[in-house]
Amino acid sequence: MRRSVAVCLLGVLGVCVSQDVDDNVTASSICEGSTADYCVRTCCPEGQNAIARECTESSLRWTPSFLSGDVSLKVVGGPMRECGPNEDQVTFTTFSEPRATFELQPSGELTVTTDSDVYHLGHDYCFRNIEHDGQIFETLRCCVPKVVPQVAGLVSIDNVTRVAFRKCCPVGQRLVVNRETQDFDCANSSVSWLPEVLHGDPTSLVPLPPEKAEIRAEGDFRCPQNAVPQYLHSDHNKFFLEANGHLLVDLYNVTLNPDRFCLDVLQSPSPKPQVIGHVCYDETERHTEEQFEELCPSESVCTRKCCAANFLLSNTYCIPATTSQWRPTFHQEELVVPEPDNFTLLYGRSECEGGHNFIFSRRVGEKDVPFLQVNGDIQVPRLNLTFKAHQCCIDSEVFFDETTKENHVVETAICCQPEDLEASIREYVNSTLLTISFICLFIMLAIYMLVPKLRNVHGKCLMSHAAALFVAFFLTVFNQLHGVELGPGCDALGLMLYYSFIAALFWLNVMSFDIWWTFAHLRTQSPSQRSLRNRFIRHSLYAWGVPLLMTCLLAFFNYVPYDVIPKGAILRPDLGERKCFLSGKDQELYYFYVPIFIVTGVNILFFVATAYTLYQAEKSSRILNRKRTARDRLKVYVNLFIIMEVSWIAECLSTQIGPIQAWYFTDIINASQGLLIFLLFIGRSSTRQTIRERFVELGRRGLIDSVTRRIRHADKNDEAARTSMPTKTTNTNTTVSSSATARKGSDNEAYQMTEKGGTDRPKGGDEQELTTDGPDPAPADCAC
Repeated sequence: MRRSVAVCLLGVLGVCVSQDVDDNVTASSICEGSTADYCVRTCCPEGQNAIARECTESSLRWTPSFLSGDVSLKVVGGPMRECGPNEDQVTFTTFSEPRATFELQPSGELTVTTDSDVYHLGHDYCFRNIEHDGQIFETLRCCVPKVVPQVAGLVSIDNVTRVAFRKCCPVGQRLVVNRETQDFDCANSSVSWLPEVLHGDPTSLVPLPPEKAEIRAEGDFRCPQNAVPQYLHSDHNKFFLEANGHLLVDLYNVTLNPDRFCLDVLQSPSPKPQVIGHVCYDETERHTEEQFEELCPSESVCTRKCCAANFLLSNTYCIPATTSQWRPTFHQEELVVPEPDNFTLLYGRSECEGGHNFIFSRRVGEKDVPFLQVNGDIQVPRLNLTFKAHQCCIDSEVFFDETTKENHVVETAICCQPEDLEASIREYVNSTLLTISFICLFIMLAIYMLVPKLRNVHGKCLMSHAAALFVAFFLTVFNQLHGVELGPGCDALGLMLYYSFIAALFWLNVMSFDIWWTFAHLRTQSPSQRSLRNRFIRHSLYAWGVPLLMTCLLAFFNYVPYDVIPKGAILRPDLGERKCFLSGKDQELYYFYVPIFIVTGVNILFFVATAYTLYQAEKSSRILNRKRTARDRLKVYVNLFIIMEVSWIAECLSTQIGPIQAWYFTDIINASQGLLIFLLFIGRSSTRQTIRERFVELGRRGLIDSVTRRIRHADKNDEAARTSMPTKTTNTNTTVSSSATARKGSDNEAYQMTEKGGTDRPKGGDEQELTTDGPDPAPADCAC
């Protein structure tokens, strides 16, 4: 949080790093004679925006949001003047407190209206427009008369001997902004600084006398546990060190104890000190169910406010609020009703031990809107969820809407979902089976890569299907174990999951089609290798290409601007909104389960047509010798169809039809797909025999290579021996040569006998049958 707030100070608030330019030029003289509809002042020259705290050339042009219609604009660029000693430089925006509205005259004069004041600035202002992530955030900088808040009963500086405060950096240092991390660091400085002190009644602001200053400069100030940090800038959030050592945050009307803040000055080219306050706000207590019941009076309807009074939520943290006291809105289901007479408002959150906190808010999505019921329960009707009062807290939350570029305040509930032992066991079993499945699929792919006879066309189809399932199961287990956080990584994971599951579905469709094609086109002449290769290429283009197209469309609908597809619309997939996949039931139904139903229906038609073709083939003597092979292949693919299609259909129905306990068995089958496919194809006797022969062949090659190396080594030794004994020529050389030749001939003969024995060995019953998943010498035109 520290970094994000620092960025806010650097960006939205500007940190007042002004250009060291003496600029007393008023816009009035420049705007005179302009033919444009409006004239306006900007802190940066025309054609530049504030990027990373500096005015930088940019192609992104600013159009004032407070001007309507198609109007021409004269921009007068340049930094504004330094504020005087009795003035404060302030920053106004339309998206942060204090909220402001701007009224610009054609002459360039500007009027700013807030909830409490109206400022007629004339030409004494400039818009410092912050460019970030391709957007412009409109901020106004101006000088206004200094206003000192009145605090009743505040002690006078004359009546205290010491005013103690904590300095954020050690003595001799001040705050600087790290341009790389966008965070605050401490750097050496020779300039001494003391804050002004609010004192007396009536209250006034005076410099802190050095003899009364007690500086505690340990450095590295950190907020205590369960406290929320925030950075305040003196030009935006007015805060004052009181003579009693407390800090008054005027905008929020909050007073902080001395151990809850530190103060320091920011290094800046501006001669006026830029004071930074690092403050800590205490969070509310957390209550167990028993504590909640004790706090709630009998016969009362109790609801917990997540934050303390005068605080509201911001990204689940509590920050001071500038609005009036918040009261919850009660409902009868979704209809607004009056507040109950016996209502009691408590403060705090649920002590969620052994469970998980979930956020329900309109900012998450229209389906996540919570409704506080008259009995204190929280209902989320569009998700069919109901929480008891002790499980939740509810509060107002401020968030920045990227679509409207404005702050919005909505009601947000934070509810504790207790750990479900049954669900935990189910998740553990599911993760274990998925892990076993993708390991089995990996082993299966490795075997198919090592055994060339298995890599005929239908083997390659099976490998593609297994590869897609392997990726899908691996990513699912990875997400379950590591819990990928919402964001770009979560979106990418969701897209890969969607593509891999849909690709596995379409490869099953390819195999269903090809088994039908095989039976419908049984013929005596086998197709050429080129024809089979082209057929597999066409299958690949279809089974990999269509899922890729569907994934691209999914990404397009997910990231299209909200003004094209509104948030919450069924057409918007909401990928990565609440989980790293399709977030809503409707989105899952239309983008995932409907394609499954359609492809599964087509597969059923293919298998019915195959069965009819097989029935007709029984009457044809022309294919009598081949129908046994075809029937065996059909049996295997019927088993594959049952494993895959039934699990796919059950997965679809389980999300739409309850109770979930009725689908435990199908969930187990679904998570065990990889294991079942492995047993179906690798566990067959014919396939095991093919694998065995391949490994025997590989082992024999390794033995022959070893024998060959030993023979060559012996020949080299014999040659060396002959060279070293030149006098005993004939007999010795002949003996050695004959010995080597005999040994070599013996080895070769052994090799030939092994080869002959391996090839002429008669096969058993299983080996005479034609395999359906690997070596398939009979119908070579069976692609899959």
